[in-house]
Amino acid sequence: MFEVGGHIYWRCTGCTLVFASGHVNANFRASIEDYEPAYRRYLEDDIVDASNLDDLIEWIESHVSLRSPEIRLLDVGSGTGKLIRRLSQVRHCTLSGIEPSVGLFKAYDLASHGIEAITLRELAARDPIAYDVVTVLDVIEHAPDAGDFVHALARVTRPGSFVFLTTPNVGGPLARLLGRHWHHYNAYHFSLYGTQAIAEAARRNGFRVVSAAYRSKRVSLSYLLNRVMDPQLGGRREYGNRFLSRLAIPLNFGDVLSVVWHRT
Repeated sequence: MFEVGGHIYWRCTGCTLVFASGHVNANFRASIEDYEPAYRRYLEDDIVDASNLDDLIEWIESHVSLRSPEIRLLDVGSGTGKLIRRLSQVRHCTLSGIEPSVGLFKAYDLASHGIEAITLRELAARDPIAYDVVTVLDVIEHAPDAGDFVHALARVTRPGSFVFLTTPNVGGPLARLLGRHWHHYNAYHFSLYGTQAIAEAARRNGFRVVSAAYRSKRVSLSYLLNRVMDPQLGGRREYGNRFLSRLAIPLNFGDVLSVVWHRT
C-alpha cells in the first residue's frame, strides 16, 4: 500500500487484512518512559474511565452475565489493568488477565491484580478451552502474527463462549479519507481489520459474528486536543490543562469496530 515512518503496509487481496512489516515491535519497549507521550496518555487513568468501563460491561452483559463466579473471564492485553480493576469492584465473575509488555507490567504493578506477564499463545498452551468470556479491547491490531493470535484465541475459549473485540476499522470512511495519515498507522499497530477481515478471521477459527457496530466513547477534551495535535503518536509536548481534563464528550468517528464473536 504505502510506507509510513519506515513501516511498510500491505493489504491481503483475499481477506482485506492490512498488515505492517519492516519495523521493530514498539509494544515491547522495556520501560514506560520509552513510550511516546500520546500513547502514555491513552494508558493513564482518566476521569471518563469509570463511565466508559461501565458502558463496556453493559455491552458485554447484553450477551452474557458476569454476575457468577462460575463465569471465567479473560482480559487479553490488559494494558494498565483498568477493566480487571473495575470488574473486581462491580461483578463476581472469576477474573484473569494477561499483559505481555514487561514495561507496562512493571509500571502498573499488574501482578497485584492477578494479571500475568505472558502471551496469548503461552496461555493457550497452558490453559486450553478454559474461558467463557474473553475481552480483546484495542489489542488485536497490536499483534504482528494475526493468524496465530486468533488461533490462540480460539484455543482458550470454551464452546458457547463469547469474545468481545474492539479494533480500528481499516475499511471505514475515516481510514479511507485520511489514507496514510490515519492515526492508526503507527509504530504500535501491525494488523488492521475491516468488517470483511474480522468476519473471515472468525469463520476460520470456529466463531460466528454476532454483531459488529460502532459504539460511542467518552473522551476528555484534554486527551482529544492532544490526539489532534499529535496524530502520529510521536510528539513530545503536552497540550491542555486540568480544566480541560475534567470535561468530556461522547465521540464516535465510526472508525473503531466493536465486535462480538460466539464460539460454535
